[in-house]
Amino acid sequence: MKNFFKFFFKIYRKYRNYRYLKKHFPNIKFDKNWYENILLNTPIYLCKLERIKLKYIKCLILIDGKWVPSPINQSPDYKYLISGERQVYIKYHEYYNETQKEKHNHSCENFEMLVNSLKEVGYDSTNPICVNKNNEIIDGQHRASYLLKEFGEDYEITVFKIYY
Repeated sequence: MKNFFKFFFKIYRKYRNYRYLKKHFPNIKFDKNWYENILLNTPIYLCKLERIKLKYIKCLILIDGKWVPSPINQSPDYKYLISGERQVYIKYHEYYNETQKEKHNHSCENFEMLVNSLKEVGYDSTNPICVNKNNEIIDGQHRASYLLKEFGEDYEITVFKIYY
């Protein structure tokens, strides 16, 4: 019976999150994989769209097996954009995949395609960078790194802030 209730509440939370997000943010687009596997399974208390400068946003970097909140300019993504050195980016994501359950397929080629798309189209606020209550990025670190490089730390963007 205990397992049934666990399963029921997991499904209910997913359904409740889906209804809440569709009702209050119908025009917001999320990465499909992230939306279905993480956002819908997170116990959300509140979400809102907010304007914020890049200097107030932190990224989470995996260092010695721990997530460390850091300025975006310390991320391997940003360092790769600035220096052009692929090895920094490749080594970080290899380390990530070795130590984490959820594997990422972050290749230099995919990142470069994203950068080219952002150069052509610009930052789409209907697909915002998602942050938690502490302004730590939970989805969109690559986009934030690009925006920081192109526009600087005082550039203001729309983020989707999630309280959970």
